[in-house]
Amino acid sequence: MDKKKVILSLLSESDGYISGEEVARRLSLSRMSVSNSVKALSSEGYCIESKTGVGYRYSPSLSYTREMVEEAISPLFPVYFHNELSGSSNTVAKKLVLDGVKPPFVVVARTQSGGKGRMGRFFSSPAGGLYFSLALPEDMIFSSPDHITTSTSLAVARVLERECGIESRIKWVNDIYIGGKKAVGILSEGIVNLEMGGLESVVIGVGVNLNTPLSSFPPELRDQVTSYMIESGRAFPYVPILKMILSEIVGIQNKSYLDEYRRKCFILSQDVRVLSYGKDLGMAKCISIDDDAHLVVMFPDGSIRHLSSGEVSLKI
Repeated sequence: MDKKKVILSLLSESDGYISGEEVARRLSLSRMSVSNSVKALSSEGYCIESKTGVGYRYSPSLSYTREMVEEAISPLFPVYFHNELSGSSNTVAKKLVLDGVKPPFVVVARTQSGGKGRMGRFFSSPAGGLYFSLALPEDMIFSSPDHITTSTSLAVARVLERECGIESRIKWVNDIYIGGKKAVGILSEGIVNLEMGGLESVVIGVGVNLNTPLSSFPPELRDQVTSYMIESGRAFPYVPILKMILSEIVGIQNKSYLDEYRRKCFILSQDVRVLSYGKDLGMAKCISIDDDAHLVVMFPDGSIRHLSSGEVSLKI
């Protein structure tokens, strides 16, 4: 058996911490070999806590490995798993579709260096987060791109609120906030069939700050973002939450979700600054969200405008 797997098996049998010296003695290995193997296991997503002078402890519920993800998610969708992704899961998913891979499938990344938000913004994706992109075919898309993004936002918020016990509020159209700080970003991108002239498939990218410590975020973002671990003081299991979110996303199949989405959208009745294609349109009051998932705003002159997600960004 592989040395790493032998060490993992021994750690799994222990109810608590086991010293590196004891692991080395039982397996007839050097302390350095044990230490290097534990580091390798950790890099693969196995949650192994290390305490100086105490030893190692394995936490299977908080581990996040290729094998665990494939076992849990493969019955739902084919899985393309990456420990470290140079780029974004959305970019990988779109390339797979363009290369002929048929949706549905999901691309999962433990970390990614090129996470993307709306309007080409960077989405910080350090270790500790949950990052994935779900590619869906035309026959699994029930409505417009704005509905895809808003229904996904609600699906993610439902699961995280239920499983983490923390109220999750939505900023139209695609962000989830906890107490005024961003905790989740969502980006939906369509792939058009040029011959038919319609939407052929869609890629839904989701980035959840699940167990991310504040120190992992860039300094300039630390007063703007948070994670479910920061807010609760405890860590949450990656794989079960990923599976529940995927099931919740595909479970929303009509516009009836909108009433619940409106209740969770915290910018309704607030004043926001509207930016359209880089042009500042000024302040406006958010009145409602219409049945097309567009944001309805009123400007100071009394004019009303229905805004689509591809058209504007908002400053709150």
